[in-house]
Amino acid sequence: MEVVDQIKDACREHYLQVLSQLASPPRLQYAIEELGPREFTFGGRSVRRRDSKVLNERGHSIAFSVWEPPAPRGMVVYVPDALDCRSSVVDVLAPILAAGCACCALDTTGCGSSEGRHVTIGYFERYDVACVVSELGEYETVVAMGRGSGAVAALLFADSRDHDSRLRSRNERLVRIPCLPGIDGAVFEKASRMYMVSKPPLRVSRVEPGSSADRAGILVGDVVAGVDDEAMLPHTHDELEAAFAWRAAARREATLWVARREGLEERDLERCSSRKLSLVVLDAPWTTVGALVWDLVGRVMDRPSRIWSPLVSASLSIVLHSLQKRSLADLGAIDARVSARRASVPVLVMVDNSHPVLAPDQAQEVASYAPAATVVDYDGPRSLREAALPSGGNAFFLGFDPQETAHDSTAAAAAADRPPLRSDDARRAIFDALQDTCFDYDEEERENSSSACSAALAALAHPWSADLEASRRDHEKRRDLLVRRPQGDLVSSRNSRGEGAFPPPPTSY
Repeated sequence: MEVVDQIKDACREHYLQVLSQLASPPRLQYAIEELGPREFTFGGRSVRRRDSKVLNERGHSIAFSVWEPPAPRGMVVYVPDALDCRSSVVDVLAPILAAGCACCALDTTGCGSSEGRHVTIGYFERYDVACVVSELGEYETVVAMGRGSGAVAALLFADSRDHDSRLRSRNERLVRIPCLPGIDGAVFEKASRMYMVSKPPLRVSRVEPGSSADRAGILVGDVVAGVDDEAMLPHTHDELEAAFAWRAAARREATLWVARREGLEERDLERCSSRKLSLVVLDAPWTTVGALVWDLVGRVMDRPSRIWSPLVSASLSIVLHSLQKRSLADLGAIDARVSARRASVPVLVMVDNSHPVLAPDQAQEVASYAPAATVVDYDGPRSLREAALPSGGNAFFLGFDPQETAHDSTAAAAAADRPPLRSDDARRAIFDALQDTCFDYDEEERENSSSACSAALAALAHPWSADLEASRRDHEKRRDLLVRRPQGDLVSSRNSRGEGAFPPPPTSY
C-alpha cells in the first residue's frame, strides 16, 4: 500500500504541475523599448506608436500598442501566440506599414503586460480581440492576423455565428472574492453526484446571514473555481475549510475564485460582438486541442507505443474538464476547421515547416476547409518563447524557469540586430495579401508601396531600421566631408571641452 500511495502522490504532483502550466504558463517578460521608437519614418511617411489599455468583458486590463501612419487604409490587429507577447509583431510590421495600413498588437489575457490568470489558447482570447477592435473605432477595413493560438483566436473571432452565439449564451463569469475573515457560515456541497470525467466542483448551498462568508460576498449558487493561484482545487467542504483555516492561522490573505451565474451586460455584448473583417491571416494555426497534444506527444516520443493512445486520450479528457472547472473555457469545443469552413472572407494560411511543436499538416488541414484560402509554406526561426524552449518546446509542459526567457532593458539595444522570425517569402505574402485583397491601389501607389516593402525586407526586420540605415549613410557622408576639410576647420569643429562635435554612428534606437 505504501508503494501505491507513493505512485499516487507522484502522479498527483506531476498532474498539478502540468495543469498549472497549461492554465497559467509563465509570462514572457519584455521591455517596452523592444517595441521600437515612438515615432519614426518609413517609406517617406511618419509613423507614430501609442500604447494603451482596455478592459475586456471579464474585467481584465488588456495592453495593446498601435502603429499608425497618416491616413491609414485599414487596421491590422495582430494576436500573438499564447507563449508570446505583442513585441513579436515587429517582424511583420514592415509589410503591414508598406501596404499603407495601421497595426495594432495586443497582449492577450494572462500574457505579457495584460491582466488575468488563465490562458485559454483562443477560447476567451477572441473576446480580447473584439474588445480591442471596438476600442480602436471605425476603420473601413479590418484584418485579423495571429500566430499559433493567436491565429485560432483570430479565426474564432472571424466566425461570427459561433462567436456571437457563445457570447450571448454565456451565463457564468469568474468572480474574485477576498476572504480575509474566512468562509465560516457557508456550506459547500458537490455540484453533481455523478462523476462525468473528473470530480465535480463545490457549490455553495447555504450562507448564514451575518457570517464571515456573507460579509465576504459569497452567494448561494457560487461554484468554487480556485483558491488563490493554486492549481489544487478542493473537492470537499472539509478540504476547502482546511485550506482557509491554515491561511487564517498564518494571518495570510486568501482569495476565493467562484463561477457565478451572471450574464454579460448589454454594453459588453455590444463591445464583444463580431466585426466584419476583410481578411484573416493565420500563421501556424492548429485544428483541435487533441491534435495539438498529439503533436506534442510525437515530439516527446519519436514512436508513441500503442499503450499511450488510450492513456493520453483519457488523460486529455480529465485535463480539459479540470481546466474548464477553473477557467470556464471549454477547450474541447475549439475546432479551427469548422470555423475555417464558415469563413466568409479570404484566408491566408502560413505553414511554418520549422515550428518546434506543430506539424505542418495541421495548418494545411485548416486551409483545406476554408472556401477561399491561399497557402504559403516557409521555413523560419521560432518565436521568442519557442526559441528559448529546450527540446523543441517540450519544456512548456515539463516545467521550465521563466527567467530563462525573461528580457531586460538591454535587450532593446540588440532588437535591431535580431533576425526576422519569418522568412522574406512569408512576410512578402502578408504584404501581397493586404495589397491585393483589401485595398484599391492605382499603379503609382502600388509601385511605391511595393518598393517600400522590398526595401524593408532587404534591410533588417524592423521598419525603423530604414531610418537607422539612413542615419548611418548620413554619418559616413559627414565623416568623409570632415576628413577632406583643412586642419583649421577640423580644430574649430571641437566644442569648448575639447570633445569632437561629430557624434558616433548610430547603432540602435
